[in-house]
Amino acid sequence: MRRILKTMLCMVMSFVIAPTVHAQTDDAHQVHLSIAQMGVTKGLFLRPSQQQAGIHFTLANNIVVNQAKLFLHLKIQSKLSDSQTDLAIMLNGQKVGTIPLDLSSAAQRSYQLTVPAILMASANNLSIHLDKNKEQQCFSNDANRYQITILPSSYLQLSELPLKSAPNLAQLPQPFLQASQMTPQVLSMVLPSRPSPDQVSAGALIASWFGIKASYHDVHWQVFKDQLPTGNAIILGYPGQTVAGIKLPQTQSAALTVIANPIDDKSQLLLISGQGDELRQAAWWLTQGKLPTQSHDNQIPAQTIPYRHSYDAPKWISTQHRVYFRKLVKNQQNLAVSGIWHNAVQVHFKAAPDLFLWDGETIPLHIGYQFPAQQWINPKKSYLNLTFNHHLLQNLSINKPGVLEHLWGKLGYNERQDHADIALAPYMIYGDNLLSLYFQITPKTDVPCDVIASRNIQSQISDDSWIDLSDTHHFSMLPNLSFFIGASFPFSIKADFAQTALLLPPAPSAAQIATLLNLATRAGNNTGVVLAHNRVLFGLAHNKEDLDVLKNRHVLVVSSMSAKAFNQHLFTNTPFTISNNTLSVRDPSLWQHLRALVTGHWALQGEAANHYLMSNRAWRGFISYRSPWNSKRVVVMATASSDQQLSMLHSDLENSQTNADIRKDVSIITSDNGVQSFQVSPHFASGQLPWYLKIIWFASAHSVFTAICTIFACLIIALAVISLMKRRSEKRLNME
Repeated sequence: MRRILKTMLCMVMSFVIAPTVHAQTDDAHQVHLSIAQMGVTKGLFLRPSQQQAGIHFTLANNIVVNQAKLFLHLKIQSKLSDSQTDLAIMLNGQKVGTIPLDLSSAAQRSYQLTVPAILMASANNLSIHLDKNKEQQCFSNDANRYQITILPSSYLQLSELPLKSAPNLAQLPQPFLQASQMTPQVLSMVLPSRPSPDQVSAGALIASWFGIKASYHDVHWQVFKDQLPTGNAIILGYPGQTVAGIKLPQTQSAALTVIANPIDDKSQLLLISGQGDELRQAAWWLTQGKLPTQSHDNQIPAQTIPYRHSYDAPKWISTQHRVYFRKLVKNQQNLAVSGIWHNAVQVHFKAAPDLFLWDGETIPLHIGYQFPAQQWINPKKSYLNLTFNHHLLQNLSINKPGVLEHLWGKLGYNERQDHADIALAPYMIYGDNLLSLYFQITPKTDVPCDVIASRNIQSQISDDSWIDLSDTHHFSMLPNLSFFIGASFPFSIKADFAQTALLLPPAPSAAQIATLLNLATRAGNNTGVVLAHNRVLFGLAHNKEDLDVLKNRHVLVVSSMSAKAFNQHLFTNTPFTISNNTLSVRDPSLWQHLRALVTGHWALQGEAANHYLMSNRAWRGFISYRSPWNSKRVVVMATASSDQQLSMLHSDLENSQTNADIRKDVSIITSDNGVQSFQVSPHFASGQLPWYLKIIWFASAHSVFTAICTIFACLIIALAVISLMKRRSEKRLNME
């Protein structure tokens, strides 16, 4: 009770200290926050030897919770049905209820508990404790048979009231983005009825910044043309222009302004105005954190936006030197775990997806680790399990393997193994990578329960562990849609998109612009860099300047089949065409057939892709092909049978399995069949290799062509030798 009163007093004081913030008493909305959305995708586990599990979750800091309910979906192992067991629920250190489990009935049960809303804060800890009777045994050797699983579908149902705050540029990106909110967020951008390429380009820059700020949270965009939505929104336009009934400030330079939304007093509007490149400079200034405090507007001075170097994305792991784990984790405590039952130590990192090593060469991974020193641990059945991108790498033992090492231990010397070197195959490195390390600790038989359940033991991964990519080269075969999905590659080679053109139909729809913004958000999240030098084009080039842009850059296109004339022009001199108002693959010519055979592309799937496209009326997906404007560049196109289907791409890409299935150069997604991928055109090499590796690689990659050249060279040499021998024979005969 004392703690509850203290919490109430703190909340009251927080409102007194911040007089510009006022809670709304109406317009509450319901939010479902599942355990999976909290980051625990496999659920929480309770066992007789692991009686407590917890989870940390955050809420948006611009809301107040006035009602809360917890819905628990449990899976109960049958061996527990002989005992009486309760679940004690704790929130932020306060007990909020106890659930008596009916273990004699179904294996899966659902329970509901009302949670005091006053205990809810911006950052929360939810813990669940297993209260069992004292007669229940400790099943240490077969714990999985005596287990309660809190399923990831369990959720909190919250009734939230929004807080009203005064417009302030210093609060950005709030309230437009709540980085602490774990549920999906929809961001709104308002453009004039006929937006210009400059405005969409600035919008893409801003979207990439929100992608960086959102981190792993799910955010996506909705676009309005000359229409003001309820809620927070960003408006782009020229100085003095009226957009959706809002007149932008009439200034001599670019400007940023935050005002209240006139149709929703709980929300705000961010106005970004400027002429031509000034608009980009205003968007860039917004992302640099140089905004004034306690101000709602700011005029932007003229500035030069710096360019990035190739492969310098801050979120990508360095390929210049070995990288230590202490640089890859936010907190070194994340490398340590307590007790027997615990979560895996996880090390996340992103990398350029075009890393290349010659066959037989590997990427070195050094792991330092330490098991607890307790004598009750069975060293023969305890391991450090290593998985990389969900593939098992190795099980590392506690003690050093080998007969001599074992005898050395018998003599009383230390036989513990504290490090290991592992060779990673280069193909295992993706754009987004996860190394999981799990200490599988098995106790010896007849160990007391209180020893097993103790949390006073620690296992640790050394922060001096490292991975070394310094021997790799940047070289790959394009087109490859898996590179684009995983790392926005090849556009992210220059992470500021200085080598990328963003291409839309002549009069892009709101759905097409929103899809482009979602892809820009994804790019910012993949690299940690805003798209400061992206260039947007509407329609295909009608002047030399735009044509030069297409010639010198990779091209990212967003269009649907409704833009028929644009698509037909776009697909000129490409493997694709429009047939019966839908996408299809051209039949290859005889020369293209022969070239594919000679270069080793024997299994192209153009016919299969055609059949699949023709058999589906509603679809969306991606295609990629060699740029018709520059043979060293690539085109990636996000497209769909309609704008409605195009708008579904964002939710598709939030599914990890869908991401994994998008590959090759054509990936079609349908609601019925998921993802189907095809290779319809030959690859081409992209990147840099030493000259000697280029020769070896070309010979191995084009075996038929190499064999033909070898045979031809042998014939020439043989004919030359025969001719030489004939001349020598004739000369000898003439001498006689």
